[in-house]
Amino acid sequence: MSRKYYSGRYKLDKYELLSAIYYALNYKRWSEESGVIDDEMQRERIQKRLSKIEESAREADREIYNWLLEGVTDEQVTFEYLQTVKGLPCGRNRYNASKRRFYFLLSQRI
Repeated sequence: MSRKYYSGRYKLDKYELLSAIYYALNYKRWSEESGVIDDEMQRERIQKRLSKIEESAREADREIYNWLLEGVTDEQVTFEYLQTVKGLPCGRNRYNASKRRFYFLLSQRI
């Protein structure tokens, strides 16, 4: 049995967590591609992927949805940046709990 990386309410093993992380990191690339793709079926497929990420972030924590979405879709964005520059209205514990919930929810959708 593989080790659970997120325990408690949101149990994910190493590979479930990594899949969700890398899926979310494709958000910006997919959103850029969706604007230039002519093929309607491919654009629709990309829109569904984007929706999975957005819905997971919204469901994880509606109050900090925008900050959470930015934090999970860009590996350069840190908690400190979100709090000091972007005005994240919560502490590290809540942000990290929301991130854990986001990855759990996203792993269920993909």
